[in-house]
Amino acid sequence: MLAQADAALVAGGVARAETLLHQILELAPGREEALCLLYRLCRQQNRMQAVEALVRRVWR
Repeated sequence: MLAQADAALVAGGVARAETLLHQILELAPGREEALCLLYRLCRQQNRMQAVEALVRRVWR
């Protein structure tokens, strides 16, 4: 599923990528690769509150 999210993001399917990433994180909340990809997605969209929340989540 992570590869699908990455491919969706590369292809411009931001909503699909985000949905997949949230599904991954529901199943495995500490999955670093998914957190990093979601971080990148949020940064690209300039969603800084989400970026800050993700950074806090990774560091706890």
